[in-house]
Amino acid sequence: MKNTEIFQGNKKLRYKNYFEGWYFKHSVEDLGIAFIPGISIQNGNERAFIQVITKTTTYCVFYNFNEVQFSSSPFFVRIGKSFFSKEKIALDINDRKQDLKIYGSLHYSNIQNIQKTRWSPNIMGPFSHVPFMECNHAILSMKHDITGKIFVNDSIYDFNNGQGYIEKDFRDLISKNIFMVSSK
Repeated sequence: MKNTEIFQGNKKLRYKNYFEGWYFKHSVEDLGIAFIPGISIQNGNERAFIQVITKTTTYCVFYNFNEVQFSSSPFFVRIGKSFFSKEKIALDINDRKQDLKIYGSLHYSNIQNIQKTRWSPNIMGPFSHVPFMECNHAILSMKHDITGKIFVNDSIYDFNNGQGYIEKDFRDLISKNIFMVSSK
């Protein structure tokens, strides 16, 4: 639980139900977009996805589980042709079913981390030491500066002088009432 930012699922992938995802939020003035790369295992069925959230629309693009790569040192997540880390994201998403094309890259600087102690190693504080918590949460960056542009279909998202935030969640999905990403 000391370094919850990195992929936690290696030991958990044997479970029938598991979720792990990172939330990358970007904003400048009235412009905003977020990306959630993650994995979902429901009843043993493995999927990878990238959810895209704009002010007007939400998309979820699914990938085969073998299109996922994780690294803990340095931390990064690669799903399909898209790359996510604490320093940058590089997007190459093309989903013909949803008429969605996203490409470009954003670079992060001046990352503000949360204060960590032995008894409070992440944002969950002392609860991070409780072994039976249903959900675990981590903050990778409370705030950081952004430079770069993203192209979403015919729109340009210019995030130069923007601000960002990165968090993640992971959980064993022991109840069918817990949110799961659906293809519908």
